[in-house]
Amino acid sequence: MVLPGAKATNFWNASGSALGNLPTEIVMSTEDLVDASLAGLDAGEFVTIPALPDAGQGRTYEAARQAMRPNLSHSEPAARYRSLARRREHEMLRIHKDSDGCVGERCKLGSKRPTAPMSISRCITSAKQKRT
Repeated sequence: MVLPGAKATNFWNASGSALGNLPTEIVMSTEDLVDASLAGLDAGEFVTIPALPDAGQGRTYEAARQAMRPNLSHSEPAARYRSLARRREHEMLRIHKDSDGCVGERCKLGSKRPTAPMSISRCITSAKQKRT
């Protein structure tokens, strides 16, 4: 696998961005990119980052990525996001109360705790739409 940086190709013109708008020190020639990629393959690298001067940084990055791997997919958000979501939910409840957001039978809140902050947002939006 090759992770190239910016390289000098016609892609830039096709994308609507001029290659000349990029700093020359970050643009690698196609020839150098191919040579470095083949050298990485010959060296047995699984991932080659042609512009990266210190191969140790690539290994450190890969080790960090592998360490995160077991935690990239869970059925619930991480605790730090759940606490932020609860704070948002409390703020939305306050807004709901302050805005007379309840729109009768369409309001899923009533005096109950909502099942998700988005239900509060929908209720407030419905209330505003009904008033206009």
